[in-house]
Amino acid sequence: MLAIPLKALDPTDTKTSKLFGKAPYVLLVSPDGSAGVLQNEFTSGKELAAELVRRGVKTLITNHLGQKAYDLLSSYDINILHNSESSSVLLSLDAYKAGALKSFEPSMIQEAKHRNEGDCNHGEHKEGECCGHEHSHEHSHEHGEKCCEKEGASKQKGKGRCCQNR
Repeated sequence: MLAIPLKALDPTDTKTSKLFGKAPYVLLVSPDGSAGVLQNEFTSGKELAAELVRRGVKTLITNHLGQKAYDLLSSYDINILHNSESSSVLLSLDAYKAGALKSFEPSMIQEAKHRNEGDCNHGEHKEGECCGHEHSHEHSHEHGEKCCEKEGASKQKGKGRCCQNR
């Protein structure tokens, strides 16, 4: 079975998710070509990885993977392929069928990318601003709290990676 994290379910152009553990959905394609969607209600990439193992996934196509999820999937000999772009699912499947996707290497693990520590500087917005909320250094992500999870913050309005897919 093949798994691809999804950003959203769009009937005209479903996009792949940039973040494995934060993907709201995962497309599951069986060897016979039938497909289904798993809603990601897990609290970590490691938990999502364990569910994919439980469901018999043999190949994962992803742009991002944290250390714990990578270690778990690797321990079950899951073939992890790197999709370098957030693209449509159809393009990802075409690249997979053509053998154009590279193996996901341990050096590609981007744990710090979404750990939400230190100053907010995700590259998608001005430094010191995340998810539409300006905050001072003492209210940055250094305490492990995402600004999109603070009281009164709306996760849907954010553009920072910490709440990109939720």
